[in-house]
Amino acid sequence: MHTHTQLIYLDTNSPLICATRILDAGQDNVGHYLILDKTVAHVRGGGQLGDRGRIGDATLLDVRRANDEVRHYVEGVSPVVGANVAVKVDPEFRRRSSRWHTAGHLLAAALEHEIPGFAASAAQQWPTDA
Repeated sequence: MHTHTQLIYLDTNSPLICATRILDAGQDNVGHYLILDKTVAHVRGGGQLGDRGRIGDATLLDVRRANDEVRHYVEGVSPVVGANVAVKVDPEFRRRSSRWHTAGHLLAAALEHEIPGFAASAAQQWPTDA
């Protein structure tokens, strides 16, 4: 099922909670996921991890794009398709992830300024992979 998830964080100033509806659910090689009609959870990409938090009573482990869908990977009690739930982003995880991401850009800018010919390349700012 092809569905579209509205990424609320693109239109508003970094909300951490929203009401949403579950459009679909599935499982892939990453795990069990939910497709929502809208979300405040940042999608993994651009060197930054996907948000963590809660969707209803389920634990939100990651948010990724796959097959033109925004997949919210969860564990625990998964709400049913059609249910209205709340997405709640872990504020400390968001803050830490954003800071690592910004620090990566600052470091790249400093290196490009100080080292002639140096050009930053695509990278990830994931402290667990350092």
